[in-house]
Amino acid sequence: MNVLADENIDGPLVGWLRLCGHDVLWLAETGPGRGDIGVIELAVAESRMLLTQDRDFGELVFRGEKRPPGVIYLRVRSRSSAELLAAFQRAWPQIESHVAGHFIVLSGHKLRIRALPS
Repeated sequence: MNVLADENIDGPLVGWLRLCGHDVLWLAETGPGRGDIGVIELAVAESRMLLTQDRDFGELVFRGEKRPPGVIYLRVRSRSSAELLAAFQRAWPQIESHVAGHFIVLSGHKLRIRALPS
């Protein structure tokens, strides 16, 4: 899977996705400071699923004209990178099978999956 990880995503999570064989472009490495619209445009241009902890993307994706192939919004209130990674790993099988064409919110142990508008 091709993923665009926003700059607010923890390094261990990016590393884990890469170890699993996914092509992850991490904005913390390549383009920090890019605005939200620019992030969406990059995800669309490169056909990458957007992985973020920024809640602003919900409104931008549902009300805007450009939509990435899928969005994973991490709304996990953890105290550590390890807790966030563990929550993500537990949910990953469901996320991976549903992310295309969907906006997925991971909140603790709960997933909400909503189809993106066409």
